[in-house]
This record gives sequence, structure tokens and C-alpha cells, in this order.
Amino acid sequence: MENQQQLLIETQFEGLTLYVRPHETHEWLMETRLVAEGYGVSESTIRDHKRLHKDELTDGKHFIGVENTDTVGQGGSLKTFWTKRGVIRLGFFIKSARAKLFRDWAEDLIIRELEKNKQTDKVDLLEAKMHQYMSAMYEMLQKKIDKNHIELTSLIHNLSNRVDKLEKFMLFPHQLEEQKSYMYLFRKIGTNEYKIGKSNDPLDRIRAFENAGTDTKLILTIEFPNEAMALLWERTLQKTFKDLNLKGEWFLFSPQEVELLRGISVAFNDFYEIKKAT
Repeated sequence: MENQQQLLIETQFEGLTLYVRPHETHEWLMETRLVAEGYGVSESTIRDHKRLHKDELTDGKHFIGVENTDTVGQGGSLKTFWTKRGVIRLGFFIKSARAKLFRDWAEDLIIRELEKNKQTDKVDLLEAKMHQYMSAMYEMLQKKIDKNHIELTSLIHNLSNRVDKLEKFMLFPHQLEEQKSYMYLFRKIGTNEYKIGKSNDPLDRIRAFENAGTDTKLILTIEFPNEAMALLWERTLQKTFKDLNLKGEWFLFSPQEVELLRGISVAFNDFYEIKKAT
């Protein structure tokens, strides 16, 4: 763990800023304090689960002890860092809707934050192209809105062809399996707050939010043939609307932004239906 401070990766979960440490064996590590924040419980609760479930939470697999640099020369105490396996396992003992969301987030983290370092040039090129295209579409739409003349269909008629070309950049063998995934748009009922996210089961994600006390409505989904494309387009759309971001994956949208996303959803879904038939 030498010089790990320089290797911290900043990530977001439901408005929280969390930090993980890349690890050669365990992919990433997170200290107890941050695990507790993610699950919405106290550090003592995490320590209690570690003690009560010691037959299922094992040293070297679910957590590791690392010398506490804050106490070097003062007895050499160890600080507990949780592995990805450990964070996910804890989620089965902490029974709450938030726990399920955080557990799902932990499973996705390696894809979202760490694996992007592999084949970096190719991923950056793909994201840059998608972002450039979406930003241009958004700018065109805004100009037409100013003139009270929205022709959404004409703005996105060539989107399917562009997507087909972009997919040719997806050359990662481990990501080519046919595992359907979705980019979704949720609305917080009674507000103009919308969430752009990715899930293999958007309806299950909505149920988790409702169980956590947040009433949401599914506005639209875009189905992709694999998770990699869903993740990339989720990030692209979040970047496109960054000026409207509230926190995390939540955005303040007017009817115009929602209409744009509806049109994109129709274009994508039509395109993939045609692809399935050929």
C-alpha cells in the first residue's frame, strides 16, 4: 500500500464522494469509514458485522489489515480495508434498500472506474466521438427551440448509422457477450429532477428507490446488446447535460431535454430491432 494516497480514485454514489484504492489482487479497497457512509450506517455497525459474521467475512478475502500511516511509530496499529468481495458480502447482512443500491454500485465500480484504464485510447476516442455528436445535437435542438420550431426527427434521423459506426470501436472480447443492458431515465415524482443511469433491470432499480422512500417514475429506456455500450452512452449523456447536473446522476430537465431523450430512445430501439431481424 506504499504511496497509495497518490492512487486514490474518486467515485460518486448517490451524492456521496467516495475514494477507493486500486489493488493488484483485490481490484480495489475501501476503508471502513467510507464503507459505512455508503451503506448509511455507523462504523461500529460495520465492525459488529465483521465480528458477528467472522465465519463469512474472512481476513485476506473480504478485508485486509494495512498499517495505519497515521500512527506509524506509535505502536503500528492496523487499519481495515474492505475488498470488493467484502463490500458486496456486507450488503447481504445490512437489510435496506440503500444497501442493495450500494451493493450494486460496488459490483459495477470495477467496470466504471478501473477497467477504463485498459485500452484507454480506444475508449477515450469512442467517448469523445459520442460526446461530440450528442453535444452538437443538443446545440442544434436548443437553436430550434429558440425559434419555437422543433424538428426532432430531422435531428436524429442518422443516429442509428452513427451508432453502428461507433460500435465498431467496441473490440473488447470480454465485453462482447450478448448481455442486454439499459440506459434509463427516471423522474422524481412531483419534481423536474431526472436520473440518467444504467441497469440490467431498470424496474428493479425503481423498486429499490421506492423502498428507500424516493418515489420515481420510469420515463424511458434504451436497450443495448451489451453492458459496455450502455455504460458508455450513460456517461456520454451525463456529460452532454453536465450544465444541468444537480448531484451525482440527477439532472434538472425541462420538457425539451426530455423530448430529446425520447427521440433518441426511439431511434436506438428502432435501430436495434432492425439489427435483430437481420
